[in-house]
Amino acid sequence: MSAVFFFCQKRAKRGLPYILVPTSKSLPTGDFYKKSKSEDKKLKTIQYTLANGKCATYEVDEKTALVYEQIETETRREEERMRWRRRKKLNSLEEMSESGVQFASSEPNPEELAIHCDEYSRLHKAVSLLPENQQRLVTNVYFNGQSLAEIAKEEG
Repeated sequence: MSAVFFFCQKRAKRGLPYILVPTSKSLPTGDFYKKSKSEDKKLKTIQYTLANGKCATYEVDEKTALVYEQIETETRREEERMRWRRRKKLNSLEEMSESGVQFASSEPNPEELAIHCDEYSRLHKAVSLLPENQQRLVTNVYFNGQSLAEIAKEEG
């Protein structure tokens, strides 16, 4: 067995391309040539996006297509991770507070509390000056949420 034949066999087993180089030593037998012809690889079509944004279509063997698909999948995952990180950074409360963005508090401020207490005390005084039946009417309508029709039915 010649060194060239052995070298070609090793490359063929690993799926690497091989070229037969004629030498003065003995060449591989006819069986080897039949085997190499039967190993013709099926071609698949892939679409490759160029740097300028244009898509190009290429025919490659199955192994290359599989590797390309894995690379594309990993690239898409990485792009999604980067978008998620940017979105998280933009929506981060810590980032907003560090940059000086202020948020309105949900609690009423002291001024609003003082105004509300003052209005409530004046309303209470005004209601206490009304006669008994009008006090009940104001209490039922404004504090108990009853309609005038319901109150009329109750009082007859």
